[in-house]
Amino acid sequence: MGWCLAWSAWRRGWAITVILGILDGPRMLLAGDSAVGSSSTCAEPKVWRRGNVLVGAAGGCRACNVVEALQFATYTGGDPYHFVRDEFAQALAGAFRATGAPPAGLSVLVAVGGALVEIDDEFGVTQPGRDYTAIGCGADVALGALHALRRLKPKARAMQALEAAAAHHGKVKGPFTFVTA
Repeated sequence: MGWCLAWSAWRRGWAITVILGILDGPRMLLAGDSAVGSSSTCAEPKVWRRGNVLVGAAGGCRACNVVEALQFATYTGGDPYHFVRDEFAQALAGAFRATGAPPAGLSVLVAVGGALVEIDDEFGVTQPGRDYTAIGCGADVALGALHALRRLKPKARAMQALEAAAAHHGKVKGPFTFVTA
């Protein structure tokens, strides 16, 4: 997780959930938990597949609703980072302007074109330098587990990382949702 994403959520006290991404050659996996507070879970998933793009969101419920409803251009190839920066993040910023919802505390993880790309609540775009990453309050635990378990198959690795985050953070809870492309 980029330090700017962690700092943004931490300084506002809104850190909740965990979303993680794993690349396995051309295959991509995103997974997320169901926490919406220290004692509640949501029925709606926090990770989605839209065509060949996987999206996950961590933050306030309203902000995540805006991400889930987002309409964006179809990824047709090219540099995935530039697609997220120039198309997806711009569409996201426009959606927040249109709805008036504050993006404060929001972190978004996008898996597209064999890459993982993170977006913070100021619509800053970063790309981790590895084949896995995580956002949300459980990210540090999930990142440690993803690193330690790198010999497992992606779905088993993701499940173990989510379970570790839930065991060590009160604002991470199952059930867990997985999407692949």
